Amino acid sequence: MNTWILRYDRGKLSLLLDEEVFEVDSDSESRAESLSAALAEHGYAGEPVLPAISAWDCFSVELKHVDAALARDRKALSFAVERELPISSEEFVADYCKQKGRALAIATRIEPLAELLNDLSTCDVVVSSIVPESFLLAEEIVLGCDLPPKTLLLIENADSYELVRIENKLATAWRLSDSECIDLETESLLADESEFSLRSLNQTVRTSRYEFSGLEVSNRREVVTKAAGKILSGNKEPWIELCRDELGVGDRLGLVRNQIRAAAMGAVVLFVAAAAFLWSRVSYYETIADEYANKQQAVFTEILPNSRIPGAIRSRLESELKNRQGISGTSEIPPIGSALKSLSLTVDSIPEDLRLRLLQIRVEEETIDLEGQARNHSDSEQIANRLREREFTVDPPRSENLSEGGVSFSIHGSTSQEPTK
Repeated sequence: MNTWILRYDRGKLSLLLDEEVFEVDSDSESRAESLSAALAEHGYAGEPVLPAISAWDCFSVELKHVDAALARDRKALSFAVERELPISSEEFVADYCKQKGRALAIATRIEPLAELLNDLSTCDVVVSSIVPESFLLAEEIVLGCDLPPKTLLLIENADSYELVRIENKLATAWRLSDSECIDLETESLLADESEFSLRSLNQTVRTSRYEFSGLEVSNRREVVTKAAGKILSGNKEPWIELCRDELGVGDRLGLVRNQIRAAAMGAVVLFVAAAAFLWSRVSYYETIADEYANKQQAVFTEILPNSRIPGAIRSRLESELKNRQGISGTSEIPPIGSALKSLSLTVDSIPEDLRLRLLQIRVEEETIDLEGQARNHSDSEQIANRLREREFTVDPPRSENLSEGGVSFSIHGSTSQEPTK
């Protein structure tokens, strides 16, 4: 899956794809068409896109004395940022890197990016995140390099340099300056340079007062692409997320619309398959029902050959059985006992206050057998009497004295009227 990054630098657009940069015609009148053509040319298939905005399109403000209540109130934070910027809070969107008692605010103007998002929406492009490109780079370096807890990172660009102050793996300050007027000697972030490790992306940078050790990051595009890929896949939250408020995703389902369509299609296919399966089962059970109906008719014809086959064969046969039982005075079909019922009655027959050890209970449809140990012979007789009270026919218990004291017993009974032999 490709990682789609749209670089935005003071109104100019370029597509960063597979670490290659492709310029996009930024003419405002035809920008949407240019974007659509550029994306189509490189095989865009509806994946989410991350606009990476340049440092020149951002404002950074360091907020001090940020208590817990203020840190939770984004509206109040935006008013605090407004006091430091030349534009009102209605004109920018901001996000914050928060640490104890302070916060770094990164803001960007709404209007130009809102126009860009509108052009992308016209092209059916889904935007899932908006992040300053420098922060993509800096955050991935912090995650991938073993930097000291306090680091000043120097990022040199073609027409500018940036200083990012990093404390405990989070940005706490950000400076941008024109390369033509670099003055690291007077940069305020370097006032406490003794507390910070000075690092630069590529080669070592030396001034008369400072030395920035090189991190040897040979391919900045690769680092940015890797960071963007983690964000687009949902595996990481960026330090700064400007895809919010007025620049938030208008279509909240857009990020997963393809997945929703696939799930809906899958549900339809599943429903059709389930309906077909149930239909086949209905046909199968109808066939079985017809077979049983034919068998009932055959049995009825065999038993009552001179009678017309009724609609309710079972009821007619039950009625005929009762008539014959009444004439003969006996039951031609013996009742079927219930082993579960016999077990329940057997357990209920054992007195709760009787101390004994049951070694075996064997229950069948019409018989029960108990084997165990009790204190004396009368205990087994007491169990037998309780069984008789529950309509069991019980043989006299058999018991024998045990050498260690007490007696062993066995009790046999049945649910029939005559004792078993």
